[in-house]
Amino acid sequence: MADPYGHFTDRVAVGECPSGSGAMYTLPPIARSNASSIPVIVLTIDVPLPCEGRSVLTELDCARLFEPVTKMSIQIKSASKLPEILRRAFRVATPGKPGAVHLQIPEGLLLEEADAETVSLHVRALTKSCGFLWAFQYEVSASISIPFLASSLSLIPLIHSIIAPRPFGIVTAHSGFWSTEHLGEDETRETLDPALLEWVVLDACRTLKAEMPAIGELLFECTNLFPYARSVLVQLGKLVFGINHVVALLHAWVPEPDRFSTSIQQ
Repeated sequence: MADPYGHFTDRVAVGECPSGSGAMYTLPPIARSNASSIPVIVLTIDVPLPCEGRSVLTELDCARLFEPVTKMSIQIKSASKLPEILRRAFRVATPGKPGAVHLQIPEGLLLEEADAETVSLHVRALTKSCGFLWAFQYEVSASISIPFLASSLSLIPLIHSIIAPRPFGIVTAHSGFWSTEHLGEDETRETLDPALLEWVVLDACRTLKAEMPAIGELLFECTNLFPYARSVLVQLGKLVFGINHVVALLHAWVPEPDRFSTSIQQ
């Protein structure tokens, strides 16, 4: 049932089967789903960990069995890893060429309680969308254990070192709210017109260029401005730095987890 569900809805289908003969019966349709680019996640409930390697009747190395016919096949040995691995399973099954993912879960993990402090949600880095939150960069970074960049304003030292000694301009969503703390608050809530916003962004950049002819590149503080970076490049010939570069920097910096590991123990 999981295969046709994923086929007709383009959503990830989740199925479950017992180890042993149940896994063997499930193997051919999972191989078909993977070959047909149908996103499916199959869970095989294996014997409890204390029984592993003792020739229990239904014991089977399902992680190895499903590895050739899935995008990812792993065995989970810790309840605290279940949330992280489930999130990764959905991410692996859907992007690029969709396919099947297999998770082997020992029966005892279904009843095991995990300490919330040890549960990882597989968040490897963090960023925010509002440039004014740069005022909290060091406070937040010191309170979490993963890399954190608050906004595109974190690129200022990098841009300065790249284009020095030329000056560069910073375009904000509302410069009147940019205090010395780099924090502001606008209480207006209006529906944005994309075409009008593009005109406003271009006009602000033209004004900045006219007032400072020697200006080099531009830095967009607000995430909502960056979609118009290409228009600025085409019409004004100015390169624009923004939140996308922050995300790309974090993505390149943080290593990708090993997708080919067949056993997750801790």
